[in-house]
Amino acid sequence: NWEDALAMHRAVGFGRGVFVQPANYVSDHTYLKEALSRVPRASYRATGIIDDSVSDAELLRLHEAGVRGVRFNFVRQFKMAPSPESFARSLERIRPYGWYAKLFIGADELPDYMEYFRSVTAPILIDHMGRTPPNHPARNVVIEMLKRENVWMLLGNSHRMSAQA
Repeated sequence: NWEDALAMHRAVGFGRGVFVQPANYVSDHTYLKEALSRVPRASYRATGIIDDSVSDAELLRLHEAGVRGVRFNFVRQFKMAPSPESFARSLERIRPYGWYAKLFIGADELPDYMEYFRSVTAPILIDHMGRTPPNHPARNVVIEMLKRENVWMLLGNSHRMSAQA
């Protein structure tokens, strides 16, 4: 339950958190909004998933609930990558809110989408370290992106890219 989760967060010293909309819910944010309604508003935010089916009114409701970014899934196996046009429309729609674009992408996809990302001026968060294993050529692409002022990286799931057991 929520109280147990919050107690665990307090016990380990977490004062703030970010919920992330999982891919299986796509753009149905019912559960995400429910989660945000059950935690301290000043301490928790969220990352949603949007596409052209999400109305402007729903974007406003998401912002009011605590959403501050959108996760775009470019990993091929999920078959959820937005078209260049849809990606651009989504970025334009989140601009008034100051939201960030979270890029869930892997090493094999990164080079294919670099042109998508070059013109993005919104804050960019590269999810899971770009899923780039050691010595993969795409690591240089990630490093190039990180030299930009608006690009950040989520340090997570490193066990999937480690050369060590």
